[in-house]
Amino acid sequence: MSQKKPVFQEVAGSLSTRIRRRELTPGMALPSENELCRQFSISRFSVRKALDILEADGLIFRQPGIGSFVCENPQQARAPKTLNIAITGSRGDFNPYIAEVFDGAQKICSGENARLVYCPTEEFITRNGGDMDGLILMTTRETPEDFRQLNAISGNGIPVVLINRFSDLPNLAYATVDYELESRRALELLFRMGRKRVGLIQTASLSPYANQTRAAGYREACRQAGRPELVCTVDCGGVSAISTLEDFLRKEQPDALFVTVQRLLDYVLLAGRTAGRGIGQDLAVMCFDKVDLSLPGQEEVMYIDMPLTEMAASAARFIIARRRGENVPMMRTLSNVRFVFSSNTL
Repeated sequence: MSQKKPVFQEVAGSLSTRIRRRELTPGMALPSENELCRQFSISRFSVRKALDILEADGLIFRQPGIGSFVCENPQQARAPKTLNIAITGSRGDFNPYIAEVFDGAQKICSGENARLVYCPTEEFITRNGGDMDGLILMTTRETPEDFRQLNAISGNGIPVVLINRFSDLPNLAYATVDYELESRRALELLFRMGRKRVGLIQTASLSPYANQTRAAGYREACRQAGRPELVCTVDCGGVSAISTLEDFLRKEQPDALFVTVQRLLDYVLLAGRTAGRGIGQDLAVMCFDKVDLSLPGQEEVMYIDMPLTEMAASAARFIIARRRGENVPMMRTLSNVRFVFSSNTL
């Protein structure tokens, strides 16, 4: 679903087109701010924001007290101003996905005179976007009210792109994978491999959204295949998790495990060893999050690899295009994942 652009971006796009088509020729004065207000039926505030975009793109120059004029050579005008794109994580954060998101966005920014700026969600909201030109949001614990405020900020012309989350709010863009669908596909893969009793390993203490959507995919796949649901919920942060998992393995005798988040994986591998189960042999393990296959004990774990670098690059392109007045549709991107086992992609 596309979303109507803010009016000042439409005005900037209209004037930009007229300049590039030489309908407004080099050196020509643009209509006054009052005249532009009348022509486009918009406020002086919106007119000035439109002129800011044209000036940033090097299409016009302003002379205080006199007016705005088309640059002598718009096609070779000075480089657009540097854009500041907020991102809600720094490259050194604990979240293993932040580095992928940062690298994908940075690759685009470095070639587009833009830069990434670490900015927590609450600061971005408090400042109503401040001097940022957009936000790439790796959501963590944002509330519905946070999203409503972000939707309002985006509607005022500072684009917000969610990474790995959906939103029905009209002004929020997103680049994501469908957790429920991909979890269902993962279970179908395990069933095709001949596994009949697949256990779900989840936690209530981490990533509620990820757990809920991935567990929903697990349950639907079991329902469709007529297989039993074997569910184990563990609490991260103590040896009790290993005992809980070991008891589950001995009681239910699953031949495969579907692990909803990577931080549960070490507990699963330890419990598997103490229960005498061979990972990758009599007990297949599929983790939704990326796994480091170079680490001992993880080399036989299958995992789901999400294209976060590509999604972040698309988010950066979208924000830059919107802020520079290009007529691009609302970004609503749904990507596929890869299923990885050792060095092989299935």
